[in-house]
Amino acid sequence: THQKLEEITSLMTYLNKDYPTETRAFSNFMQKAEGGPALDKRTKELINVALSVAAQCEWCIAIHVKGALEAGASRDEVMSAGFMAVLMHGGPALMYLTPTRQVNAAAVIAKGFTMNRDLHLHFLRDMLRARRLEERLAQEYAKGNIGGFLHLYPGEEAVAVGVLTAAEPGDYVVSTYREHVHALARGVPMRAIVAELFGRRTGCSGGLGGSMHLSDAQRRFLGGYAIVGETYPIAIGAAYAVQLRGLPEAVICFFGDGAVNQGTFHESLNMAALWKLPVLFVCENNHYQIGTEIHRHSAITEVYKRACAYGIPALRANGMEAEGVHGHASAMLAQIRAGQGPQLLELETYRYRGHSMADPGSYRPAVEVAAYTAQDPIGAELRELKAHCPDDALLQSLGLDSCAALGDRYVRSGHLDTAGLDKLEAEIRAEIDDAVAFAIASAEPTFDDARRALQCGVDAASLI
Repeated sequence: THQKLEEITSLMTYLNKDYPTETRAFSNFMQKAEGGPALDKRTKELINVALSVAAQCEWCIAIHVKGALEAGASRDEVMSAGFMAVLMHGGPALMYLTPTRQVNAAAVIAKGFTMNRDLHLHFLRDMLRARRLEERLAQEYAKGNIGGFLHLYPGEEAVAVGVLTAAEPGDYVVSTYREHVHALARGVPMRAIVAELFGRRTGCSGGLGGSMHLSDAQRRFLGGYAIVGETYPIAIGAAYAVQLRGLPEAVICFFGDGAVNQGTFHESLNMAALWKLPVLFVCENNHYQIGTEIHRHSAITEVYKRACAYGIPALRANGMEAEGVHGHASAMLAQIRAGQGPQLLELETYRYRGHSMADPGSYRPAVEVAAYTAQDPIGAELRELKAHCPDDALLQSLGLDSCAALGDRYVRSGHLDTAGLDKLEAEIRAEIDDAVAFAIASAEPTFDDARRALQCGVDAASLI
């Protein structure tokens, strides 16, 4: 850090003449930084803003811009830190060799302000889509349009959306029987998901899988699996294939707290650690194995602690807040792609409904349900957007005339007022109505479809 600070300081002589205002604002916290390790939080966050911009790490920019503002830094200081870092990254000559960089300098750090809004709007939209879809599926199940078991996801949306927003398109996803929202967040079309639940040929699994077996090879969604603990060996098999090809891809393996006492859990963690496989194990700890609370079925209730037996880095985090989930998943996936081997992320969350549509959930105390309902991840996103995202007036006050495109995009994304939220809800409900109508109008699978599915892979199997 201090080496970088010296580099920034050395630029002052070049910058003071042409950029006196920015230089003075930046010097205010630079002087404090010269004191060594005894830096206050505000100074540290401003330094981190500069270093994050210099490293071109967009997620770090968003985090440290927010941290600097909360620690009492002025907007001018934050803007100046980013401005200086742009010049530091390219060197003093950059000002003269690429004049357009000067014009865009303010936009780089402004992205830290607006990224929070864009990211939170993305979280909010995906979680609202998930919640409204699951509510509609419960209604369709009651009408008899969906057969078999139906395991719903309300309350856990921040886990799926936060983790899968951090994933790359080339990553593989392995899920459980509670996988509708995982598939939706991964990008599987809503029409294909609903049609599959309705048992129609147009479903993502041809209408032959149903609620617990959604899959989409194009999006590398390797499916939901009904057997408890089945996801682990599937995930490490895919991770082994990724490793053999030497590609910068990862496998994300979702599982619940009720699956951690299966033998496959320990066998798979051991093999993943032994071979340093590129897999992120994500535990959706909703505290209940069907109707049995975790402290009644596990001697060790902190799932992440089990990873230490295999030398796998692990942590426990709040699974009710999408931004934090996204941050932890992003950091772990970065380590995995860097060849550091498997990681385990335990996310504490809660399902607002019973285990399935057949379960009223009456075994849970009402006060417990009420406490977790108060932590609704969708409500958290609404509060975050209101508290931390700038409006057009703030962008204007920051002097961002040079980033008109950024402002235009901000306007197009819509303000989070009542009208904007109502519009978002209407769009989501229209999409759900369309998906249900599409499923109802689609044909059911035929016996020929079933025969083809059963014959799939037979020729390859005979060679093994």
